[in-house]
Amino acid sequence: MVESHLADFEAAARASRAAEFDWRAGYAAVARAIPADDAPASRLFGALLADIEADARSGPPNGYHNPLHTLDTMRAMDALCASSERLGLTLACPAHILSLVMLGHDLRHPGGASGPGRDLERMSADAVAEFARQCEMPAGLTQQIVDLILATRLPFQKALRCNSTGDLLAFLVGEADVMASLLPGLGVELAMALTQEMQAAGQPVAMPFESAPARRLFLGAYTRLSRPAQALGLGKVIAAQLAALPSAQNIF
Repeated sequence: MVESHLADFEAAARASRAAEFDWRAGYAAVARAIPADDAPASRLFGALLADIEADARSGPPNGYHNPLHTLDTMRAMDALCASSERLGLTLACPAHILSLVMLGHDLRHPGGASGPGRDLERMSADAVAEFARQCEMPAGLTQQIVDLILATRLPFQKALRCNSTGDLLAFLVGEADVMASLLPGLGVELAMALTQEMQAAGQPVAMPFESAPARRLFLGAYTRLSRPAQALGLGKVIAAQLAALPSAQNIF
C-alpha cells in the first residue's frame, strides 16, 4: 500500500527523536546517495554538514528549526522522489541535489519566523550559494538550488497551491519542508515546539500553532498537493485530520 511509505517516514521521524539517536547518522544516508562521480555535490554536502555541526556546538538548538527538522525534510524529499519515480515522473533536478536543497534550506535559521527585514530563506540560500561556489558546483545548478530554497517561503507556497499548474519541484520542496508537521500526533508535537521557539525568539504568537484553529488553517493550506505527495497518502491523512477538527464556527 502506498500509505506504508508515509508510515515508514513517520516511524523514522519518531525514532530520530529518541534520546540516544545521533542525527549525524541520519545525514550520512544522504551522503551515500550522492553519485561517486558528482564531486561538487559531495564537497557541498561536507561543507553544509560541517557548518550545521559548528552551529550545533555553538549553543542549544532551536525548538523546531534544528538538525532533526532538517533530517525530517531530507527523508521527506527522498520519499517524494521515490514516489515520483513510481509514478513515472521525470524530475528536472537529480534526487541527490534535491536532498542537498533540504539540507541547506534552513542553514541560517536563528529561530522564529521570517518577516520584514528578516528574510531567513534568503539568508540560507545566499549562504548555500557561497558554499556551492567554493565547492565548484556548476552555476546553473547553484541557481536552481537557490531558487528551490527560496520556494520554501510560506507565502510562495500558499500562492503556488492556488495554481495547479505550478512547478512540480516547487511543490515538492514545500511538501518536504512540512511533511512531518502535516502528520497527526507528531505534527501537533512539532507545532508545540514551534510555538515555544517563537516565544523564545521574542516573537508574539497570537494563536498557538498546536491549537485547533491554527491546525485547521495550516492543514487547510495543503489540501492541494503534488501527485507524488498524494500517492504517498498525504492527502488522505490531511483530510482525516480536518474532518476530526472542530468546524470554524465551533472554534470561534
